[in-house]
Amino acid sequence: VVSITNLITVVTTCLSSTLGNSVLVIGETITLTSTVTIPPGTAPSLNLTISLITPTGFFALITSGSQVNSVGSSLNITKAQVGIENSDTNSDGVMDTAVFMFGTVVNSAASQSTTAVVQIVGVLVNDNRNYNGLTITISSAAKQTSSQANTNAQSSISINVIEPVIQLSITPALPAGKTVVQQGDVITYTVVASHSTTATPPSSAPAYSMVLNNTLGTYFTNPTLSSSGWDTTTITGVTASRTNPLTVP
Repeated sequence: VVSITNLITVVTTCLSSTLGNSVLVIGETITLTSTVTIPPGTAPSLNLTISLITPTGFFALITSGSQVNSVGSSLNITKAQVGIENSDTNSDGVMDTAVFMFGTVVNSAASQSTTAVVQIVGVLVNDNRNYNGLTITISSAAKQTSSQANTNAQSSISINVIEPVIQLSITPALPAGKTVVQQGDVITYTVVASHSTTATPPSSAPAYSMVLNNTLGTYFTNPTLSSSGWDTTTITGVTASRTNPLTVP
């Protein structure tokens, strides 16, 4: 039995603005690695578990992202020999935990420790449990089958949630020179979606899958629509939508 160490690290996020800042936007994906350092000797029945289940917040595991990145050359196993099990451990219908099963690992080096690195990918789910300013802790645990001390190694990382708080402003414009609307007049409504000026913490994050609906009354006929910053617009009910991250003012 050897005294192993373990370190979980954020490798990348899908928004470059959040990488290195310990923050995530609602709907953003995060790639994490966990590095187990194994001294010379034997680590019996070594398992490494990365859990996205947290007391607060809600992540979902993207199972296709669970993989072994590297195994040190002085270890008696290869990447292909490491078993990977993704699971929904709290039975809520969402994958949340990845277990990497190394088996009994032997580091044959005379005096040098070596490492094994695994990876998972998760997404910060659009759920009421995730809200602006929340701190979420993700944990990783390396465990050997032994009753001896210092055979297990825990590691964790904290992520702060940021989400946009959007405010809308609607400004009507009457025809030039008029103060009263009459039948047949053309009225221009300008609808602006922007970050809230009163949110705490301040709102600054991109908005994902944003849909803006502005339903006109039946007394308006032949509406037209122009927009800026949206992926798609439709005139039915006057709708604008954004499926990719939208940077709002």
